[in-house]
Amino acid sequence: MIRRYVRLLRGILLFFVLCSVFSLGFVFFWVWSIRIGFHPKEWRLVGAHHAFIQMMRTCDFESERVKISRCVQRALTTSLPRWGIGPLVEVATRFQVQAHRSSIAVERCHDIQHQIGKTAVFAGVPMPEILGACTELCQAGCFHGVALGLAAKGKSLDDSFLQFCFDKALPSTKRKECVHGMGHAIALLGLYEPHVSLSYCDMYAPLD
Repeated sequence: MIRRYVRLLRGILLFFVLCSVFSLGFVFFWVWSIRIGFHPKEWRLVGAHHAFIQMMRTCDFESERVKISRCVQRALTTSLPRWGIGPLVEVATRFQVQAHRSSIAVERCHDIQHQIGKTAVFAGVPMPEILGACTELCQAGCFHGVALGLAAKGKSLDDSFLQFCFDKALPSTKRKECVHGMGHAIALLGLYEPHVSLSYCDMYAPLD
């Protein structure tokens, strides 16, 4: 009888030891994968989701548009290089559809998309990856942010961005918003001086 209880206790102890080893191994693999940048798509979506929620909680206390944009930009500077622009755009899309109307995810959706596109440019994300992730969500704020980021970073518009905008195969709605973003960038390049900005318009007009 005693031996039976001893064997039972040994089995229970072995079970808990195996569970602990498995849990520690999983945690170690998760931390290791974050450090080396290995994130399967599902994991990156989960990480982007949590990062977006934290950003909303932090920035929702701000009342002014400029302060909200700066708050979002600070949060994205950390989260975007880690989780990628694609997962963040996808999570932002879900929040736009599901979030309560009073949430800044809805009220400042265009501004948030602006910051996603702009931050991706400053983070050095390859242009094809950025343009592939951006959508027409929230008046295509992501495209506008990319154009503004290029203008602010390089004082010019990237060739791959221009080729993308003027690609005849691009859907007309996306092409329209892409060119709209160029307008923001040209205004910035021209320091918001009409005669200077118009000179940039003449420069890029032959591309159309």
